[in-house]
Amino acid sequence: MENNIKTVVSGAIAGFIAYLCDLNWELIMIWFALMVIDVIYGVTTANKKGEYKSGIMKEGLFNKVGEFFLLFTMILVQRVAIINGIKVPVSGFFIGAFCFKEATSILETYMKAGHELPASVEKWFKVANEQINGEKGEDL
Repeated sequence: MENNIKTVVSGAIAGFIAYLCDLNWELIMIWFALMVIDVIYGVTTANKKGEYKSGIMKEGLFNKVGEFFLLFTMILVQRVAIINGIKVPVSGFFIGAFCFKEATSILETYMKAGHELPASVEKWFKVANEQINGEKGEDL
């Protein structure tokens, strides 16, 4: 029952945010799902390897909360722009970037767990990282 309430509440919040800035609600839900997968996978992998530390987890969760507030701020700024007649896709860009960041974090955890990515996937993320950061990345 409690899990159903959390699902309904998170869906309602995502729907409200999407309504505010004329976004497709799926984009926000994808970002939220990737974030949950990243946290669960990171905690279970660290625990399995005996590297679980609550301080590191708290810092990671604090960073995710900061990302949420940054994104929410960008959504509110976009809504103000829309009300004033200015159409800017600020929040869509940020949500897309956060989705990519979460996917990269999941892949990094996967590799730290001792698994290998197919060469084509690793190359694709390396090229994408170079384009986003404007630098050559040695890591994934």
